[in-house]
Amino acid sequence: MKNIQLIAFLFSLGLFGRAPGIFAQTKMTNSTKIIIPYCELRSSLLTDFSKGKVDFENLKWNYGIEFSTHDLFPKLKIILRTGNLTGTGSLPQYNSFSSPQSYFGEINWTSNKIVKKLSINALYKSNNKNESGTFTSTALIKLKSFNKATLTFSNTAGVYPYDKRKFTSWFNEEKFYHEGRHVCFSNQISLVANGNSTVFIVNTYQSPFGDFLNTWQTKNTLKLKDFTFDFDAFYNANDEVLTNADKKIKPLLQLDFGGQYKFFTGTKNPYAITAGINSQTDINLAQKNHTMKTQGNIYYSGGAAKGFFKTELNFKLTNEADGIKTDFSGGSIESSNSFYIYDFTPTITAKFSFTPDSKKTKWTYTEKIGINFEYEESGKNITFTNKNSISFTQKTGDSKNKIAFTSSLSAKFVFRFCSLLFHLEFQV
Repeated sequence: MKNIQLIAFLFSLGLFGRAPGIFAQTKMTNSTKIIIPYCELRSSLLTDFSKGKVDFENLKWNYGIEFSTHDLFPKLKIILRTGNLTGTGSLPQYNSFSSPQSYFGEINWTSNKIVKKLSINALYKSNNKNESGTFTSTALIKLKSFNKATLTFSNTAGVYPYDKRKFTSWFNEEKFYHEGRHVCFSNQISLVANGNSTVFIVNTYQSPFGDFLNTWQTKNTLKLKDFTFDFDAFYNANDEVLTNADKKIKPLLQLDFGGQYKFFTGTKNPYAITAGINSQTDINLAQKNHTMKTQGNIYYSGGAAKGFFKTELNFKLTNEADGIKTDFSGGSIESSNSFYIYDFTPTITAKFSFTPDSKKTKWTYTEKIGINFEYEESGKNITFTNKNSISFTQKTGDSKNKIAFTSSLSAKFVFRFCSLLFHLEFQV
């Protein structure tokens, strides 16, 4: 096993050594995690070698601290976190350097009575612009199962900032507004039973002009033996909806249908195979242009390998006097296959995409190939991961083709009270 580990490490160094001018984009990340009773500490440091040496003026780091009472009171769990947390209040990862200072608190109570779970949390995230940050609070009530059916209610409310509306044209029909803060709500009810589920969501957003506007959404799953069918729908009839992420939503009806079939093959080393198809249609309620996306995929996993094959076709739909016109707008074919060889897992990925221009006279083709290696020694907390990808982009009628190469090497060491993560990334 030591030989395999050494081969993977030398192979990654060989790839890096062949890349010209790698220090132009070289960065290294060191991460540390320390766990002590009731507390956890995470920290990462990003070092930039773009100048051929350590750039001490542009060092970046993040941190996260968590306090939990789970070991003291299993039924009543209190969590307190602070640091550069993610959007959901989770502790930061090694690539969360842009996350602002945040504070998170949560109380979870579990019981065997009618109310099976009660959860309340709050997250405050500061603003990098030294302005008022965002505040979000969520409450969840999960009732005890009745005839194998579980009913859950949840509500999320918060106050979020938004920037002023910028004019892109003197003839723009959208109204102007200054920056400000608005209130957003999300109410959800879900019912789950025997693998079947239905979810109904009502989102309410305060517009910059003071009105409260609603969007409606439903997600449904039906399972019949080895078949699973999904139907999702989203509806927004308003043209002034501004989400909590400061994103505009157009008047839209979105319909999503899908189905998949799962079966097993082989006896000695059985493989689980899932074949499915999905289609999503976006109907623009304010314009005549719509889109449709269709995907077909096959996933497989077994004792020696796992992977998938996926294809996607995109279409543009236009309302015209004589009916609906359908135009092909591109597609892709993608595959990923991983093989288990003792503690060593090589992975081969490939993707081919093709897109026509608006006049359909020229096409853009992109081929991307990746070779990844992962080594995780059984019984020991040591992991090495090497990821490499190269892409080629061509345009018909254009002699200037593009080539891009990226490579990264990660090493993780887990000790009794802490863990260390080293991450190197190269781009050419």
